[in-house]
Amino acid sequence: MAAKIGFIDTYWKFFNQYYDLDILILRGGARSGKSYSIAEWVTYLFTDLENIEMMVIRKTLPSLRITAYALMLEMMDRFQVKYMHNRTYRFIKNKENGNIIHFQSINNPNDVEKIKSWEGNYVWIEEATDLQYSDFQQISLRMSRKNENIAMRQINGVAKEVKLRNQIYMSFNPIDAFHWIKTEVIDKAGYS
Repeated sequence: MAAKIGFIDTYWKFFNQYYDLDILILRGGARSGKSYSIAEWVTYLFTDLENIEMMVIRKTLPSLRITAYALMLEMMDRFQVKYMHNRTYRFIKNKENGNIIHFQSINNPNDVEKIKSWEGNYVWIEEATDLQYSDFQQISLRMSRKNENIAMRQINGVAKEVKLRNQIYMSFNPIDAFHWIKTEVIDKAGYS
């Protein structure tokens, strides 16, 4: 049985509308709902899709544990998802469909090496401004796992069946004009 999940309406429309983009950026101030909404969306994907691997990343393990990791576990319990939690290797596995979410810090070269051996479908980078551009490049290279999911998406108020693609979700507070996220990701994609 699929979990029943609720969403903040604005973000639900955002995720549905841009199902076909490689990177979705949620930038906003503290308590704007960006992390909570991504956690809801990741939980939805975790329960609704088949044969996917996800990763939630933050620069340091202590920060990851008290933010995105804790929030994802809260979502799993809130929406009564049946999952197995491996605390040692920091992952959760959906007992019904086998989907996996890994939780990884990326604070030193050993952490980056762990990511180099991973292949996935979805990544959430919490407080993405804390990472280096080279970290982001390594994460981007790992988004090569086959995704054969077809799903219904509400696009401009119309339900449409679409082929899903792998995506990176980045959440962070506003940044300066010279940060790599602005110069290497947003500007090069043609956005301002």
